[in-house]
Amino acid sequence: GAEKGTEAGNNQASGSKETIIQPQLKRKVNPAYPEIARKNGWEGVVHLRVQIMSDGSVGQVTVSSSSGHLVLDEAALAAVKTQWRFIPARKGKEAVECFTNLPIRFNLKDIV
Repeated sequence: GAEKGTEAGNNQASGSKETIIQPQLKRKVNPAYPEIARKNGWEGVVHLRVQIMSDGSVGQVTVSSSSGHLVLDEAALAAVKTQWRFIPARKGKEAVECFTNLPIRFNLKDIV
């Protein structure tokens, strides 16, 4: 059968004494600020639910809370899916798949 990824942090029920070490961001590329959002002054925070695979790559990414602007949500999804990498979560010495929640902020003041 297919193995399900562990939800980082809720390993208490398994009875295992091994703690899960949370994943860490290895490479982050800020999403491109969509031109239409810039012109219209749109800002917001997109909350993403990200599956981090045991090799540190990004698996499934979904929007858990929208910024209120679809173009910002899509820019955040695209950047995280294609350009972000992680140091995977670990259970003992073994790298494990997990899920994490990430806020991606779009703020016009941050644009150079």
